[in-house]
Amino acid sequence: QLLHHVTHDHTFKDAHLFYRLQIHSEPKALNTWRVWNDRVDDPFVTLKACKAMLNKIMGKHMDSNGMVDYVKVGSDEEFEKFAMMTCEFQKT
Repeated sequence: QLLHHVTHDHTFKDAHLFYRLQIHSEPKALNTWRVWNDRVDDPFVTLKACKAMLNKIMGKHMDSNGMVDYVKVGSDEEFEKFAMMTCEFQKT
C-alpha cells in the first residue's frame, strides 16, 4: 500500500481528504528519514562509519552473554544519528 487515509477510515477517494504516504507512517527503511542533499563520501567510508556507530550502540545494550537488546538499541538517542547517517546511501 503506497498511501492511506490519515485515520484509516476508508480507501482512496477523489475528494478533499487527507492522505499519508506509507513511508511517513511507519518508516521501516533506515535511509528514508530525509532526502540526502549533502556531500557524498566514498560508499566504503560511509559504510565503515555507519558500522562503527552501530557497533558502539549495540555494545551499550549487550549483556555478558553477547545478547543484544534491540528494543533498547532502537530507542537509544544515538540510533537516530545512525539512521540519519544511512541516508547518504541514497546517493551512492
